[in-house]
Amino acid sequence: MTARYLDQFESFLRSDAARASASVNDRRRAAIERFAALGFPTTKNEDWHFTSIAPIAEREFTFVGARTGDVTRGDLEQFGFGADDDWHTAVFVNGRFAPELSSLSRLDPGVRVLSLSTAWTEAPDLARRVGTIVSDAERHSFTTLNTAFMPDGAALHVPKDVVVRNPIHLLFVTDAHAAKTVMYPRNLIVLDRSARATVLESYVALGDATYFTNAVTEVGVGDGATLTHYRIQREGRRAFHVGTIEARQERDSHYVSFSFATGGSLSRTNVYTTLAGEGCGSTLNGLYMLDGEQHCDHQTKITRACWTGAHTACSTARSTFSPWHRRPTVSRRTILCSSPRRRRWTPSRSSRFSPTTSSVRTARPWGVSTRRRGFT
Repeated sequence: MTARYLDQFESFLRSDAARASASVNDRRRAAIERFAALGFPTTKNEDWHFTSIAPIAEREFTFVGARTGDVTRGDLEQFGFGADDDWHTAVFVNGRFAPELSSLSRLDPGVRVLSLSTAWTEAPDLARRVGTIVSDAERHSFTTLNTAFMPDGAALHVPKDVVVRNPIHLLFVTDAHAAKTVMYPRNLIVLDRSARATVLESYVALGDATYFTNAVTEVGVGDGATLTHYRIQREGRRAFHVGTIEARQERDSHYVSFSFATGGSLSRTNVYTTLAGEGCGSTLNGLYMLDGEQHCDHQTKITRACWTGAHTACSTARSTFSPWHRRPTVSRRTILCSSPRRRRWTPSRSSRFSPTTSSVRTARPWGVSTRRRGFT
């Protein structure tokens, strides 16, 4: 099942190698070799116990390196939020940056939003952060596969003490040209000390093509910084979507995440954050709205790093607790949409939603509060 991805990688590297440094391409090659060793996860993997990715692994998706698509500004109006004139928007069509559809001319001083394919050469100081935030990536097949390609995406940097007044919208659009293809958006969001920003990351579709999106977003929140991060998944109803957010928070930082999923035939969202400093806080919220035969899986993981470098404690697994000067505050909420007669909740570590049942599995370690709400 992995052989065709290895073949596509070799073709991609020959065509795309000039756009990145030798070190980036070495990292890509190491990632594809690791993916070949891992293969796709199965339901025997604990993290994927409730979700079979066979519909993805058994299909043949083609990677298209060049930009495709016939999207216009009028097509994008349905994906706005009523205040887009004041927002900063970066649009990607079928995985590639579309500058003519984007509006980034009024960014706050010092704030940078550019495509990753451009950042490789024009902003190497920012691009070199790609891959440094993801923790334990070698265990995650889809993250390593994304790292092997990562042809484009958004690179966003907010310098210290800057407050971005209006939201930044990263809009990923697919159209009919994406049929039977795979896309690997790779995003980087970095906030320096005491910066503040609101970022929306949207995945939407024009039409009902069958395609696969494998997206990874790395988030770095500096000392005293605050990031409010919305992730909206409105893919086509026949699409497949695997998305991972990896955040790393420094001292006194705050990361507020809200994930909303309503599209896709099969979708999986991972939201992982590492509390790497004293006094930092993390809020992870989620909303799912499904019907028919849609399958949606959502996993959150909060890792508390020991600042002496001795141990870590993870909110979704066995925990080894470390001495604290000030304990981080963690809030995690899951909002379920299902029939009240079919809803159940059991303590463990991931979320699965189907047309008939909804179950949330979360661990509740020391120092972490877990809340559950049901809406009908």
